[in-house]
Amino acid sequence: MNAILYLWQSAPKVVRNLLIHTQLFLLYLGLRMNLISVLSRNDLENKDTVQYISYADPEYHNFRMPQSLLQNDSVEKEVSRRAKLFRTDCISWRNSPPHYISHCDVSFVAEIRNVRILGPHALALTESNEVVLEQRANKSLRGGVLDAPLRSTLFYSGPLKTLKHFLDRNSSEFSFDNVASLLTGRAIRARPPAYGHWLMEILPRLRGINHYTAVTGIKPKLLIYDDISDWQINSLEVLGYSEDNLIRWKNGQAIIDRYIVPKWPKNEWCEGDISWICSQFEMNLDYERHLQKFSSYIYLSRENIEKRRVSNRTDLMKILSAKGFQSVCPELLSLEEQVALFKGASVVIGPAGSAFNNMIFADETIIIELFGEYFHAWNWELAQILDMEYYALFGESVNSDVRKWHRDFVISCSQLDDLLNQLERDGKI
Repeated sequence: MNAILYLWQSAPKVVRNLLIHTQLFLLYLGLRMNLISVLSRNDLENKDTVQYISYADPEYHNFRMPQSLLQNDSVEKEVSRRAKLFRTDCISWRNSPPHYISHCDVSFVAEIRNVRILGPHALALTESNEVVLEQRANKSLRGGVLDAPLRSTLFYSGPLKTLKHFLDRNSSEFSFDNVASLLTGRAIRARPPAYGHWLMEILPRLRGINHYTAVTGIKPKLLIYDDISDWQINSLEVLGYSEDNLIRWKNGQAIIDRYIVPKWPKNEWCEGDISWICSQFEMNLDYERHLQKFSSYIYLSRENIEKRRVSNRTDLMKILSAKGFQSVCPELLSLEEQVALFKGASVVIGPAGSAFNNMIFADETIIIELFGEYFHAWNWELAQILDMEYYALFGESVNSDVRKWHRDFVISCSQLDDLLNQLERDGKI
């Protein structure tokens, strides 16, 4: 498999694009010929053969962009992108600060009988050869033609084996009784999500799975990535799932008697899920013993990560250290320590990244997020939901040979100093 990936990555871009478009064309034909049909959220709710259980009402969140953020061109592009993603209209930029509304669907969990799975993303098929789309990467496409699970199945398993999987129920290599999948279709190459995506998208699925167990008395095993990290295993243990409850999935085919489908909250801010994760972590982690380790003024350093770093961090820390800030590498901390870090934080500063998602454990914390040339609204939206004060500072990228979002950048020390001084004058820090 590594050799295949190497050949794929080293192939000319035009060849890779040709192969991808060939795969997409095959998927398109399959959909047009009704060989590949889909099972959406609405289908799960209305299908007689599916046990559908809802447990929380829909949520709506109004994200209103403050004037202080409108000084950067990338902010307008990002707000427009997020509004399009949530299928809502932006208010005129001239008449008032723009805002958009996110809609979080009804929280649910569903049980489907006699499901087959195939490939590294465990592409799920019902007895009627319907693809279960709750795992897909792109929720804006009803047919799922561009969904990574479908493409990766073709890429790893080949069109012939994929076709046989659709047509031959006896081709499965394994069988399981009760399974819920924590795999997602975020990318063609299946891999465990980063910290923030795991915390905010994957773990909330266990809320639905636990509700299913409470209703039915059945505790399903969890389908997880084969190369899952130790801290991810630890987070599952915190939520009540030991190694015996896990199935490490790399690739292959299997048939599942009861396939449990929790809602995947990708791009859907659900305050109920956030509250559930917080309560579970605070109840089951002994974070209090770490509270005295950290200052209440925190700088989240990314010095051990190879992207999105502040190049002039040393100069920045001279200013921050004088004001009592402590530089911390969250990727080196345990889950208990990360909860404690934010529990005691009054101000958190740092380059944009997953560690900011720990603000769900904080209380009235001021968030100052640092960017290069590209703004991402994810942490700003989360801060709005949590009713936290949020600021953003923009710098200049220093490595143009990588994607904009991943570039290192330089932040103006004077701008950061001015912001902190203003917060001091206002009595906020």
